[in-house]
Amino acid sequence: MDIQFEEMASLGSIDDYLIECGYILDNQKYVPQIEMVGIERSFIEFAEC
Repeated sequence: MDIQFEEMASLGSIDDYLIECGYILDNQKYVPQIEMVGIERSFIEFAEC
């Protein structure tokens, strides 16, 4: 992934790529316009009664 961003930086196409992926530039920061969903694994311990 780093190589892809290095290439886009040298070609000047990072802005186009991020806009195509659903981001907008707001106060010099790219903000996603789609809901990001994440998954977090959690564990629950049960005590014997």
